[in-house]
This record gives sequence, structure tokens and C-alpha cells, in this order.
Amino acid sequence: MTCITDEIPAALGPPGTPADPVRLLHAVETLEGYVLEALDFDMEVARIEPPEAFRAVHESFSGIGAAAVTVLEAFANKWSAALRAVEDGSRDFNVHVKFELAQLTRAADELEKVNIGI
Repeated sequence: MTCITDEIPAALGPPGTPADPVRLLHAVETLEGYVLEALDFDMEVARIEPPEAFRAVHESFSGIGAAAVTVLEAFANKWSAALRAVEDGSRDFNVHVKFELAQLTRAADELEKVNIGI
């Protein structure tokens, strides 16, 4: 997620300099778009019936939208906590979030089984 790892830090700029609000807004909107796409994908997965060979892959994707929302909420909570710390006098602003969706790993594992015929 380059919007988290690259775009947001670039928009914030180096310590002691003002952030670029336009770049920051763009990065946040990009992140929001990813989450909305995951929710759309989740709805599509729920509505289709795959062939038997792909059933486990299909089931692995279940809940991916909710997982993306959970990661976004964690990011927002950590961001808010870092802002509160700065408001309380901290000179550090650090937000670390690992954007990881377990569904993708499980689906890749299941797809590999289909590819090799397990």
C-alpha cells in the first residue's frame, strides 16, 4: 500500500515543515478507494457460487472487506493517538500499521492447491 508507506509520509514532509494538505487528502482518498474496492469485492464473492474445485479459494476470500475496514480503523486510531500525543507536547509523530489481509494469504494457498491438483 504505497498510499500508507510512501504517499502519506511524503505529504507530511520532513519534521519541522508544514504538511501538504492536497497531497495528504489525495493519499487518504486513495486509501479509502482501496477499502471500498475490498468491500465491493467482498459483496461479489458473497453473491457468486464457484465450481467445486474453487470452493476453498472462494471461502478464503470471505470477510476481506471487513478485514480491510478493520485495518483502516486501526490506522485512523493510531493516527488520532499520535495527534493527541503531539497536542500534549510530544515532539514525535509515529504511526505504524501493517496492512495485511489474511484472506489473501489463505486464498493464494488454496489456489496453489488447485493449480497442482491437491
